[in-house]
Amino acid sequence: NGDVVRLSVSASAPVVDDEGAAGRVLLIAGQPLNEPVARRGPFVMNTQAELRQAFADFRSGRLGGAIEGAEERRVLTEAAKQKQHESGSWNR
Repeated sequence: NGDVVRLSVSASAPVVDDEGAAGRVLLIAGQPLNEPVARRGPFVMNTQAELRQAFADFRSGRLGGAIEGAEERRVLTEAAKQKQHESGSWNR
């Protein structure tokens, strides 16, 4: 089960992030593929094996250059996960 976002057109409900900064929404829709979905991080594939290969390809540079700031975000995310584990607030 994934996250659900309900959108409506309203001038009184701007899109903002957690700090209140303005944002934009891109909504793309299509026909269901009726295929298995495996997702982790920025990758969406059909199987866990394909996800592992995508991460290996990314780490080796086969998917293009590094994204500026990605390593810093990864380190911060790992630190936040560790803090949640230590505090007992980890939900997974």
